[in-house]
Amino acid sequence: MKWFCLALVTLIFSSSMVLAEDAPDASEGKEESETKSEALRVGHIDLDKVTQQALISELRQKEVVWLDVEYPIPEGGSSAGSVQVLALQRPSQKPQQHGAVLLVPGIGQHADWPQVIRPVRSGLPEAGWYTLALSLPGASIDKVPERALPVKKFDELELSPALAEALNNKTAKNEDSGKDKSDGEAEKSEQAADKDDAVTEDSSDPDKPVDIDLADKEKQLKAIPYQDKALAHVNAGISYLQQQGYQNIVLLAYRASANIAFEYLKQKQGTFSNKGFALVLVDPEFDEPLQVDLAEHLGQNFQPPVLEMVNSVEDESSVKARLASANVAGAINYMQVDYAFNLSEGPQKNLVRRIRYWLEKYAPGMIVGNRSR
Repeated sequence: MKWFCLALVTLIFSSSMVLAEDAPDASEGKEESETKSEALRVGHIDLDKVTQQALISELRQKEVVWLDVEYPIPEGGSSAGSVQVLALQRPSQKPQQHGAVLLVPGIGQHADWPQVIRPVRSGLPEAGWYTLALSLPGASIDKVPERALPVKKFDELELSPALAEALNNKTAKNEDSGKDKSDGEAEKSEQAADKDDAVTEDSSDPDKPVDIDLADKEKQLKAIPYQDKALAHVNAGISYLQQQGYQNIVLLAYRASANIAFEYLKQKQGTFSNKGFALVLVDPEFDEPLQVDLAEHLGQNFQPPVLEMVNSVEDESSVKARLASANVAGAINYMQVDYAFNLSEGPQKNLVRRIRYWLEKYAPGMIVGNRSR
């Protein structure tokens, strides 16, 4: 009895594997491919939105600000329209305000990152600063990583003559039934095609609404370089602060976002004075072009104050090279401060204190009417 059950299970398993190996015709393969493509398109998950929604659920609603970000049009493409991006605000806790600080987290970090961003955005309002922390675009995944190991198809089975004969008989029956089923499906496909043609002819009416393919918008967004998208986020943040009436704005960039901050300076080159704008770089990580030549982005006679809080473990020659490049550009207010970064709570409070005192000295608020902005 035991051997009979084992043989029966083996027979069923083997017949199913043979059927799975039956090669489908070209039309069935095309339909299957289109179905998979449609499923992937419809089932796409926007990781940026998922992250932002998760962050919102942990914060007070009055902190949430949605910025309308307009991305640049990629070469040979069309506008992807505006995108809503999450930012987190904290109002000044003093009646006389110094101005506003726009915080740009490091690449891959969110607007309430626990190191540097959260302590600064929470601590500076106590000193009379309004803070707005940005969200940066997430890095897109262009393709799924390739499989490292070969796909295992099935194990080999040694069949007895009796099982082989029974299997062949069952396969022959399945082929006959499969043929009948294929004929029926072919007839249904022809009917569906006729119906699709009728729908296509009917949809040619210009007065009827046209569906917008969201996959096309996603494709347009992917065609835009990351640096350009990140710069659009910074521009949206600055514009929002200006619309709120702030005329003394500080741009604070953490780690690799220092490169984005300098792209902003290059974009606005020649429009800065010695008041109304300041730049703070916390533990900056510069790309090679910036490391070699800051002057190209600063322009000549850059007047706004700049604080670069240098990690004490960074190579000293790189630090000196940046300062020399800033001096070549005539940036007389470019300052570097060594700081031993420690991400525990106590040292981070000290970091906020250092930034606060520097801002009070080099970027004090301006009185506009009866308000300090």
